[in-house]
Amino acid sequence: MTTSQRPFRGDFPCRSESSTPGECGHNAYAPPVNRQPPLYHARLGKHIKYNCRSMPSHTLTFTLPKALGVASGLGLSLILFSVLFSGKTTRFDEAALGDSESVYAVVDGVSVHCKNVLDADRCIAGAAGHASNKRFLWLGNSQLHAINQRKAGDRSAPEILHRRLRSSGGYLVTFSEPNASLQEHLVLFAGLLSRLRPDVLVLPLVFDDFRETGIRAEILPALREKPTRDALGAFEVGKALVAEADQSTEDKGDFAGIAATVQERSERILTQWLSEHSTAWAARPEARGQTFLWLYQLRNAALGIKPTTSRKMIPGRFAKNWAALEAILALARQSGMGVYLYIVPIRNDVKIPYVETEYAVFKQRVLQEFGSRQGIVVLNLERVVANSVWGTKASTSLGDEPEYDFMHFQAKGHQALADALLEAIVSATPTR
Repeated sequence: MTTSQRPFRGDFPCRSESSTPGECGHNAYAPPVNRQPPLYHARLGKHIKYNCRSMPSHTLTFTLPKALGVASGLGLSLILFSVLFSGKTTRFDEAALGDSESVYAVVDGVSVHCKNVLDADRCIAGAAGHASNKRFLWLGNSQLHAINQRKAGDRSAPEILHRRLRSSGGYLVTFSEPNASLQEHLVLFAGLLSRLRPDVLVLPLVFDDFRETGIRAEILPALREKPTRDALGAFEVGKALVAEADQSTEDKGDFAGIAATVQERSERILTQWLSEHSTAWAARPEARGQTFLWLYQLRNAALGIKPTTSRKMIPGRFAKNWAALEAILALARQSGMGVYLYIVPIRNDVKIPYVETEYAVFKQRVLQEFGSRQGIVVLNLERVVANSVWGTKASTSLGDEPEYDFMHFQAKGHQALADALLEAIVSATPTR
């Protein structure tokens, strides 16, 4: 074996002072010292012998500056990190609302509009404490809680409809989350059936939300409850959602793979201590969210994606959400509930962000499959909200220019939506 073929440790040939091979590690080459000539080291410009058990003294001259550089860089990064993100809390699921303000109605000190499982008790308790001849449940996305360019005294459609129904002996409870998919509606609905016991379901159909998939963390707790799991177990899509939730529970984020170990416990203690004593550490979620938001905006800018850009249907997700819709309707039928399905309002003074042929097929399918089904009233409310009362939203690209908002409208739009639904409820009762 030539000198260039000998095994190396780091930058240096691995040799032993003894004649016993293997002292430098597995498969190390270690011939007797007296049979090896000194090796020429190009960096030092001379012949030198190495002992694998010792570190050449000049190595320290390289290690110390590197360590100081790393420490300085880390310190500066933490300072910058703290300045940029410390003390900030952004709701990234509502980052695109722009001039819209989220309003979750409280009437006479009682919550009648909630978000998800985490705050559901407030709305359920309010309904339980109010005698009514008919209880309504309205599920939806941010169109229900976002009021564009809100002014003092403006009310959301759920609050307006709640007050109108309440005056005639009814009681409406609403749940809404941004970009809520039909899969999430299914889980939430299954969880509310036994707790809220609604008589009527009001369910909007948003074509864009059929592109969404998965269950957000704020709804996952419902999947730990037996009544919810039992209700979902009757449907293939429900079984899949339960299985996915069980898997995500096993994968515990930063601590996946070390569950129930000493490492997990020690890391949790360390993480908790850092969160309480380090503003930079506590700002990690904000920094992560801002980074992903910036990357999202950068992608849109690079690809020229705008609010009017046509977003194609995603067949796999559409099929899963359609199956979830069918499961919701089946659960409602089994519970003896009436259902109002409606195609949501959308502005039509500019090009809509859908492939028009796909959107047309979607609307036709809704009307054909559910229009004559017992227990269901289907409404097309696309044109209920005038184009003049739609607003703008924050830029989804780099820059500060506001963009067309196809989902959220001003208070007059909320009034129009509530009026249209009330008229349908009064005039068209679902037959069972």
